[in-house]
Amino acid sequence: MKLYHLSGGVNTSNMKVLIVGASGMIGSAIAENLSDMEVIRAGYSSGDVTVDLENNDSIATMYKEIGKIDAVVCASGKAAFGGVDEITEKDVRLSILNKLGGQINLVRIGLDHVNDGGSFTLTSGDLSTKPDKTSSLVTAAGIGVEGFARASAISMPRGIRINVISPSLIRESAIKFNLPLDGSIPVAEAADWFRESLTGEMTGMVRELKGWL
Repeated sequence: MKLYHLSGGVNTSNMKVLIVGASGMIGSAIAENLSDMEVIRAGYSSGDVTVDLENNDSIATMYKEIGKIDAVVCASGKAAFGGVDEITEKDVRLSILNKLGGQINLVRIGLDHVNDGGSFTLTSGDLSTKPDKTSSLVTAAGIGVEGFARASAISMPRGIRINVISPSLIRESAIKFNLPLDGSIPVAEAADWFRESLTGEMTGMVRELKGWL
């Protein structure tokens, strides 16, 4: 279907959405938030379909299996932590091929499978703007995802939009791992912004989600 806008955003009737990383904390919350839509859950080893973000053939097979869709959400992407004097070639390859390259290829390979007026929503993280001593690769991958979305929005065909959500620490994760709650956000709040990316009209945007607790 071709999506069209009402006064409050996109009409979500019969909207078909792919969520990559749907079994994770954020991905699960997004799936729940989008329960009024047809949600297809994808993961590395579980879900309605499986996908390996480091394997282009796997990404292409996933898209062929699910057919035409209206939106793609990626709540997945691995990158290695470690000081610059600790990271290995394996760490570099993981971060480039998975968090950065995997999300780029979800868009590149998925373009022909997304309907007119559809959207892609990718994920970076607050380490893109607030790096620490162990985040060189995570920060680099996140900045790369954000830059890719900003530039790609200029040339997206058929009215397709692309945005990035950059959440700070998820509060439920902070509680689970006994981390400080300062600056954390509830997972449901993050899910709300993924929904806004799907149903709004913005493109080329990086939405930074920061808590104030």
